[in-house]
Amino acid sequence: MPRTKEQYEKIRSEKKRAIMETALQLFAEQGFAGTSIETIAQHAKISKGLLYNYFESKDDLLHQIILTGVEIVTKAGVFKPGMTREDFIRCVKHLLDMVEEHRNFLSLYSALGTQPGIAQKVTPTVENSAEITALLEFFGAHSGNDAAIKEVLLFSSLIKGYYILSLFGVVQKVMSLNLLKETILEFAIERWGTVETEHVPSVTCFFLH
Repeated sequence: MPRTKEQYEKIRSEKKRAIMETALQLFAEQGFAGTSIETIAQHAKISKGLLYNYFESKDDLLHQIILTGVEIVTKAGVFKPGMTREDFIRCVKHLLDMVEEHRNFLSLYSALGTQPGIAQKVTPTVENSAEITALLEFFGAHSGNDAAIKEVLLFSSLIKGYYILSLFGVVQKVMSLNLLKETILEFAIERWGTVETEHVPSVTCFFLH
């Protein structure tokens, strides 16, 4: 029987994702500049012509990989205006859990971001000034405006630190990831869990650098 439109779209989506995963692995291992379309097609076990049915160029393939990485982290950081303090802590926990759920992709994504000429492309395009303003409002309600910037830096450093340590396996040599996660979460609850505020911003731009 001929495939339905839904079946065709599902097959196409799965093949596209497989190509992106293959390309990401090769980009991380061999470098973006050192990886050709031919090599990607060979490892993905498809023809070069078929690959071009999914992506216009190697740059387009990289762009789609970057969008996927940004989407993963953006979905994890679901901080939104009007959140309660309970919502804020729940989102912090979700952000920490996200690293385990997408460990392989994020490890390769991070390796890609260290390559010369690629790092700026990997960093998501966001309105940093608006997010920083919202963060300053939130932490200003807790510690006062004079200390707000320090709270922003502290919070982003905590999450970024967990992200790096968990992905690259440094922390496992001295403690479990669960212990580290629990410690960060307990600290967040103690320091910010009692904050009453009308605005808790999206902070994902701080975690992909």
